[in-house]
Amino acid sequence: MKDPLLWLDEPGMITGSAAPEQTTPAIEAVAPTAPVEPVAEQPAATVELPPGSPADVPQPPWWPEFCAILGSIRLLAARRQRCSDPGCGFPVMVEWESPGYPRQWSCPKCGRTAAAGQLSVF
Repeated sequence: MKDPLLWLDEPGMITGSAAPEQTTPAIEAVAPTAPVEPVAEQPAATVELPPGSPADVPQPPWWPEFCAILGSIRLLAARRQRCSDPGCGFPVMVEWESPGYPRQWSCPKCGRTAAAGQLSVF
């Protein structure tokens, strides 16, 4: 079976414009009508670790990007707790809140939420 998208390969099929004597007018570049103003730069997201972050755990290289996408999420605290996801194991959990979400402790690397009352200090 022939590919239906290759109908142009069929003998006798019309190709090109149905009216070759008509031409499309060229589009000319036009200067902007309003002055272009520079966009105000957004303030840089804070890259500070939340209170309670263990001093011996260095800031991960992805932390600035993580902070840049938080939006309305507020980081409240951090604690030493290994993520329970076997593929992650990040050593710190953060407490956060956001409109419509209750306060909770989650891994900032993979997002897994700590079970209620779970605290594993190592």
